[in-house]
Amino acid sequence: EEMGGRFVERREEGGAEGRGEWENGVEAGETRHREGPGGGRKRPLPRSATVAAENELATEGGEVAFVGRLIDESTRLRSAVKFYTTMLGKKSSVAALLGRLAREAEGEERLRFTSGELRQGRTQRWLLIWTFCEEVKLPVRPASLDLVVRDRTRDGAMQWIRDLLSALRIDIVADGEDEEEEGEGRRLECRVTAPTWLRKARKRRRRGKKEVEVHSNAVPVTPSVTVTPFTPLSLTVTARAPVTVTSSPSVTLVFGIEDDSRKRDLSQLVVHLANKLLVAQ
Repeated sequence: EEMGGRFVERREEGGAEGRGEWENGVEAGETRHREGPGGGRKRPLPRSATVAAENELATEGGEVAFVGRLIDESTRLRSAVKFYTTMLGKKSSVAALLGRLAREAEGEERLRFTSGELRQGRTQRWLLIWTFCEEVKLPVRPASLDLVVRDRTRDGAMQWIRDLLSALRIDIVADGEDEEEEGEGRRLECRVTAPTWLRKARKRRRRGKKEVEVHSNAVPVTPSVTVTPFTPLSLTVTARAPVTVTSSPSVTLVFGIEDDSRKRDLSQLVVHLANKLLVAQ
């Protein structure tokens, strides 16, 4: 209830014999305390009580829409502000907004962004940082994804992944031992120049072949739609030591990249390989 411009919260504590009322408010520097069952004073009330107005706590569209408007504003201000930051309360918002920044970065080479986490006890929050200033150096964090290959030895799993990568036209620039893995660890260093694992890429190749066959004698026409070029991606594939699962061995293939802002491309590749593995099994 509201009393004289001061919000007062009344609660009942204890049983029927020990009921007391306390006020969650501070007026003229006075600190309110809880009242114990016998009328004695307990510890002071927390000072972290929410004092924000309703329009400061909620917005239409949630935090994704709110931060989306910040991104829109940043594309107009650009380097007038060195870097932009925001804190998110929902993990699902992180992927949506990182995707939004990735789409903005496709047409703006100077836009760079990264994300982070804040943990305090059981409370977790997420940070987004982006900038248009070249002199601002954002931290680059590696990212990795695992793919478990069952019923194969380590050499068999590595040969399987070599064949699939070659079929996807992914260049293997180095093939040797993994110094960090004990025993006979294997490591591939690869370079991806095109997202050949995407369906639209395969459809584009098939459509291009048909157009060449039909219009072989026609005058070539420059397409009006500009396709955003794929930025080359470097990744590593490491085979971990086999782990016995029931009676059959399994090998974990670890796919790693140096920049976690490209994790979406990496996850799409690993999902494609996992589907191939399911078909093979």
